Amino acid sequence: MVKEIDKQLTKRKYQAINTKNNLLLAAKKLMTEKRFDQITIDEIRKEADVSIGTFYHHFKSKDEIFSILFSKIDKELFDDFHQGNNDMPAEDILINYFNTLAITLTEFGWPIVKEKFFHDNIFYSKNQKLRSVLLEIIIDGQSNGCIKKRMPSEELTDYLLTMARGIVLEWCYWEGTYSLKDKMNFYMEEMIHPYVM
Repeated sequence: MVKEIDKQLTKRKYQAINTKNNLLLAAKKLMTEKRFDQITIDEIRKEADVSIGTFYHHFKSKDEIFSILFSKIDKELFDDFHQGNNDMPAEDILINYFNTLAITLTEFGWPIVKEKFFHDNIFYSKNQKLRSVLLEIIIDGQSNGCIKKRMPSEELTDYLLTMARGIVLEWCYWEGTYSLKDKMNFYMEEMIHPYVM
């Protein structure tokens, strides 16, 4: 009898996790189609094929969904980034970093990037993994002589992120009509090249 209850709880937990993930995926899909402020909770729950009560069982609001999606991406994208690129030249590590950022932002879609990343200041927090990983790459590169010390590491980090934000903002202005990854790669190579050995 106890084993049967354990299996049911495990199955219920699994179903709850699956439902929550489906809601997140539904919201992410809708965010690629239109601006976040135009998406309703009803649309999200219909896309996930759940009831409104189920939505509110898992989330307080659609803003909570965005926060979870962004924090998951921020964590997954950059947690092990530097360790996986240790054997590459510093220039390639930096280019790969910005290409990874461009791919991720493209997956969100220009409307959500414009609305949430710029208007809600997500792109400007000094506490984001986005910044701390880049800073770590630059500090490591400067300490091992692969990145020039023309600028202090903090300043070079801010400089490169400012350039990347400009590229992303321009992509949003043109409503994603071109490849952000290609544009990011082209311009960031030009920005990074003078700073690497």
